[in-house]
Amino acid sequence: GSDDPFYRYQMDEIQVKVEGKGKMIKSHLINLEKVASQIERPIEYILSYIGTEIGAASKIDKGNNQLKPWVGGELTQKQTQEYIFKFVRNFVNCKKCNNPETKCFIEGKKKNTTVHLQCASCGNRSDLNSGHKLNKVIINDLSK
Repeated sequence: GSDDPFYRYQMDEIQVKVEGKGKMIKSHLINLEKVASQIERPIEYILSYIGTEIGAASKIDKGNNQLKPWVGGELTQKQTQEYIFKFVRNFVNCKKCNNPETKCFIEGKKKNTTVHLQCASCGNRSDLNSGHKLNKVIINDLSK
């Protein structure tokens, strides 16, 4: 990122609203849909990533023509933003040129399926960490 207001790659800060008490506490990620569109990844990928990283349930409630994504537990705006930055570094940015102009692709069949990023900027192909649980979400999504 950059502090330059005309910087080519921009992403809004995530807005978090904590609701509930005790075991029922959850953090709603208010503008996750907009953030997901700015980094060109499905909202499910980011939500699953955050849930996996903190070891909590994550879900998107659909009602009143709105998506209401949430993660179990109490997350601050700062914590959530750090998880999103980490997601961008690991699952969006090109490993060679560091630009976010990548698309996810899968190769192989069944247990030998791998996920990789193809960069539209420099043309580099980067394999993603095959051990991360988010790969299953990506494979299931792209296999449809």
